[in-house]
Amino acid sequence: MTQTRPRSLGLLAEFFFWWLAALCVYFGSPSELHTHIPQGTEGVATVPLFNLWTIEWNVDRLEHGLNEYWHAPIFAPQRGAFAFSEPQPHTMLLAPLVWATNGVVAYNILFLTYLALNGWCMLQLMRELEISWQWAWVAAGMSFLLPFVIWQSGVLQLTTLFAPICVTWCVVRLQKSPGWQRGCVLGVAFACCYYICNYYALFLSILAPAFLVLAGWKLFHWSFWKAIFVAAAVSALLVGPVVWGQSKNLKLVQSERGLDLVRQLSAHASDYCHSRSPRIQALDISRWGDQNRSGWYLGAGSVLMATSLAGMVGGLWRSSRRKWTLFWLAFGLLAFAASCGPLLRWRTLAPYQWLMTWYPGLDAIRSPFRFAVFVQLALVGLTAEGLWAMQCLAESLFLPTSPRENEDFVEVKNESPRWQTRLGTGLSVGFPLLFAAAAFVQIWPAGLVLTKVPQRNPNAEWIQWLQQNTAPDEVLICLPFANGTAVEHYLDSTIWMRDGLDHKRPIANGYSGFFPEHFMDLRAQLDMSQQAGESEDGYRERLQNFPSEKACSWMRDRNVHVLVVRTAAMPPQVL
Repeated sequence: MTQTRPRSLGLLAEFFFWWLAALCVYFGSPSELHTHIPQGTEGVATVPLFNLWTIEWNVDRLEHGLNEYWHAPIFAPQRGAFAFSEPQPHTMLLAPLVWATNGVVAYNILFLTYLALNGWCMLQLMRELEISWQWAWVAAGMSFLLPFVIWQSGVLQLTTLFAPICVTWCVVRLQKSPGWQRGCVLGVAFACCYYICNYYALFLSILAPAFLVLAGWKLFHWSFWKAIFVAAAVSALLVGPVVWGQSKNLKLVQSERGLDLVRQLSAHASDYCHSRSPRIQALDISRWGDQNRSGWYLGAGSVLMATSLAGMVGGLWRSSRRKWTLFWLAFGLLAFAASCGPLLRWRTLAPYQWLMTWYPGLDAIRSPFRFAVFVQLALVGLTAEGLWAMQCLAESLFLPTSPRENEDFVEVKNESPRWQTRLGTGLSVGFPLLFAAAAFVQIWPAGLVLTKVPQRNPNAEWIQWLQQNTAPDEVLICLPFANGTAVEHYLDSTIWMRDGLDHKRPIANGYSGFFPEHFMDLRAQLDMSQQAGESEDGYRERLQNFPSEKACSWMRDRNVHVLVVRTAAMPPQVL
């Protein structure tokens, strides 16, 4: 009892440290927690506001006993619209915080907790892998500031690196001592990963062969496979309800991604030379990449890549670290291959394209480049091995040889002066610390943006009017309508969706990962942008007659009798 309490307090203190670090990195002032949310490096706040709506919808449905949970009224009359994106049902746990404050505070607390868990869980994994304590902390810091997570910090669910780290941690523990109890824990960890981020859970399942490296000879033991079977059964039981709801409702729309789109969102090898903040110009390797391609920022910095290469060599050389090194190597290479998507092919063999035809859920993934997060995670694991190998090499060079026993088993006194020992210790630790410091300089976040969130106002006059003059099932169309397919065109849509939580009326033009066919038809009819080849006079006449008779007929057929218009954003010809 006395030993458990200090350890628990220590773990809690470590988590609190990471949480405060996240607050300092992302928020200039705690007061911003009430009014702003991280936009990350996103050009517009569409995705962060959509995830804010997701949290508020989960809490709203919890208040209603989960009634109509999957049927978010954002593409009325389409049913099952909440399945068109990641539901993130665990955010219902934020309900007390939402009720006590607001959704913005809850979003920020969750975001900071995610980042803190990224560092904290990586620290525990490194300890499980028996990495020297100083390099375990360095690896945790690199996971906390992982370039991919920082780059995608506007996409809330992609900041949850801790979830796959926890699954890896559970696999490491299971392979050390296979048993049904640890199989259950692994199953729960994977299920939690799926609930937190569908993307990462699906990706991990594809990368599962890399984990077999950890098993070694246990692959031939029945106890290992029994534990794996228990893990699979537990995870299937826990994620079953969500998977069933998603698959049932996604059948209502065309959920398969086009191969051309998937190719566009696949990584090129040269993308791993590009990082967002090459602060040390002499070490910038982006010039090695394709200068004619505007690709993804998938690089983790030249220092981290070089140190991970040292970790690969040193880890394979040292027999005690060989298994862990082979795991990180296999994990990273598989993730790299998957991130290239259909672009990775040899003659007629295209592994990813083949997987898309039969692997459940993969045909709905449009962004294979996101596998890069696991490439960077593997680089961090190898970097920890590399820094430790550097320390061991430096100790053999700078520290005096340890005294050995002579033939009579009498210890020979070490005659080396104390200053030499201290100098050797300092050099052996300081040498790899220089590499670690340079890596941190390269990956330190830059260009992060906070966006001010429009506050919900359930007492607004127009909301009160809707509640008093329209039926609860009367569909609304909110203008201006999205005029294109890019994410920036849907910023207003996410604001309308949040307003819908107050007026409780279904809207026809929301935003999500998939769009029903009738929405695409409506968008074409309500498009107020000037079309290619359209004359100025024709464009002006179309705006004066907006909406067209065809659009009005479409709306009447679908019980749409009210248009909500944000006049400040409308062309004057329409008004």
